[in-house]
Amino acid sequence: MGAALVRGLRDKGWPTDHLRVLEVREERRRWLETELGVVASERPSAVLAGADAVILAVKPQQLPKVAPGLPIPAGALVVSIAAGVRTGNLRLWLGPDPWIVRCMPNTPALVGAGAAALYTGHRTPEAARSLAEALLGSVGTCCWVEQEAQLDVVTALSGSGPAYFFALAEAMQKAATALGLPAATAAALARQTLVGAGQLVAAEAAPIGVLRERVTSKGGTTAAALQALADAGFGLHVAAAVGAAAERSAELGNAAAAPAGGHADASS
Repeated sequence: MGAALVRGLRDKGWPTDHLRVLEVREERRRWLETELGVVASERPSAVLAGADAVILAVKPQQLPKVAPGLPIPAGALVVSIAAGVRTGNLRLWLGPDPWIVRCMPNTPALVGAGAAALYTGHRTPEAARSLAEALLGSVGTCCWVEQEAQLDVVTALSGSGPAYFFALAEAMQKAATALGLPAATAAALARQTLVGAGQLVAAEAAPIGVLRERVTSKGGTTAAALQALADAGFGLHVAAAVGAAAERSAELGNAAAAPAGGHADASS
């Protein structure tokens, strides 16, 4: 995801000499410098000195080891894309100086089609908010949520969401194969149907429900299929899936909750 953001920023016209990456693996540093044209270093001071914004693009379980002691300039923006790591923890590790924004992106950011939600405290200035939007907007679209707990729902919706669509397309492919279509043909058609539906949603301003209705002729094949889904409890199953993902996200956040003591003000 970090590399996707670097590529997106570069492609949006951000000068590569303004982009620096902290990376401990030598082979990864060489790849970043060769493929993306950015400075990569294993020394935090070389990367963070004078930075206006810092993106924490590491795994959640690594963040407690990485974040404390980072020489982040006072007044800089810090954007964390570590799922489940709450603002209170980040404040404990980073101190009172930086502005903190949490973000939940998703994997389509790898192809510039990401959907990200951002959260920050009410005291964060508009300039920092705008910078966060520009950073995440380089790989797709982004929006703000008003409550940090809502990021658990975002995780369940757009964070995990691509897997739901992949699972549906996979099930459609298997069903078509069972009905006699060659596996390769079923796979090709399922894949392109998924791509085409996504592109249609992106191109049309109409609500998704309206798009569904346009495909559904009364008494036709699509209506029969949708009725079968409804009879099988499709909507209830989707609601259960999203609810389970949101619950798990909250559990992971609770497991990583800030320890007692220290400064855990999450308002900025």
